[in-house]
Amino acid sequence: MDIVASLPESHLRAILVALCHDPRTHDRVIHMASKLAAAPSASNGSDQAICVQCNRAFSVLTRAGNSCRYHPGTRWADPSNEAWDDHYVNTDGPMETEENMEEWPDAFVWDCCQELGSARGCS
Repeated sequence: MDIVASLPESHLRAILVALCHDPRTHDRVIHMASKLAAAPSASNGSDQAICVQCNRAFSVLTRAGNSCRYHPGTRWADPSNEAWDDHYVNTDGPMETEENMEEWPDAFVWDCCQELGSARGCS
């Protein structure tokens, strides 16, 4: 990460634009940019970062040392949840997709703590 942190902004921008040719990466970049734009900033925005665990924007100047709570496990679809009553894997595709996890977080369960997908981090 030291080499990335030391690159000039113009190089970082060029790399980011190149990486965004991948649709999945593009979507993640847009999502992160939206989070940073909406987050309050204590200065000119250079104090903002995104947590790699919870994917939330925060200020490096004002955060508490252990403020992030996350799940060390994986979210799995709960087949008994009513969200899946009309879902057929053969025609609708797999249940464990990023889109489904965002749209129906409580139709998933964390394997680390058995809590619903929207539950606050257990670690």
